[in-house]
Amino acid sequence: MSETAFSGPLVIFPDGGILPNSSVNQNPDQAPSLILQSVALLDPRAAYTYYPGATNNIGNTKPALGWLNATFQVADYAPGTVSTTSLVSGASISATTSVALITTSAGNITVGDSTTNPQTGAVVTGLWRIDNKPNFISFGQSGAVGIWDPANPAIGRGVSITSTGDVSGLTFTVSGYDAYGNPISQTLTGGTTSTSVITGKTFKWVASVVASSTSSATVSVGVSDVYGFPMFASAVGYLDLYFNNASLSANTTASATFVAGTTLTTAGATDVRGTVNITNISASNGTRKMQLWQAVAPANISTATGLFGVTPA
Repeated sequence: MSETAFSGPLVIFPDGGILPNSSVNQNPDQAPSLILQSVALLDPRAAYTYYPGATNNIGNTKPALGWLNATFQVADYAPGTVSTTSLVSGASISATTSVALITTSAGNITVGDSTTNPQTGAVVTGLWRIDNKPNFISFGQSGAVGIWDPANPAIGRGVSITSTGDVSGLTFTVSGYDAYGNPISQTLTGGTTSTSVITGKTFKWVASVVASSTSSATVSVGVSDVYGFPMFASAVGYLDLYFNNASLSANTTASATFVAGTTLTTAGATDVRGTVNITNISASNGTRKMQLWQAVAPANISTATGLFGVTPA
């Protein structure tokens, strides 16, 4: 299918005109427009612009050109309080047995939650959810069009493991689901006494934390200030992030904690969409807000992998 062109201007207006509460020709499904691959600014110069019936007016076959406009607000929310004990405090460690996590919802942890695996459509229950469940805002009478809700974003967090003794000879496997419901797991080497180790992958739902061996030490499992992104980020320059009204780009220490999303053909030990640790900006406390806009590189705009990275695992 070739392009569809208009001489413009194109106006999208509220059906029913300017009269308040008018029912005349009212469109009950008014909503934001969803446009594949975003939009671009047309280059108006003769050698590069669009002309009906031809690409441009100087006889060559170059495409009409423009500049991509692809920056999106993906988060505007207050993450729950960072804590090394939010999922459990001082649990015993037994070989190949899941650490006993909290049994009653508390703080930013919801016990007995569920999610849907987008790869299989299966509903998974009995999970520990971190912060709010990702949600969307629908528009119109039918709700057929919606957007991902920045107030309840698809953002996971790194899980921390802290022990009362040296458990550097053990490993801990954290299993669960990312912010879109994809199953993920990561095996961490334990830390020395009172030293926290944090997953490179970010979890929205935790299913289990299993130790490789028994230990006389006890372990606490918590939620860190390492955050995963809703969209793939290959460099910190693609982010416009503020936390507690402070900019990531203005904080060189925080910027240094950025980890790019994996470009491997299979998911590795880092988050497929990338992470950032905001600890050096300010610690989360349930009221300090994060605002995040993500830009998409032109090379990534046309595929799901470009937008969201490889399939998590």
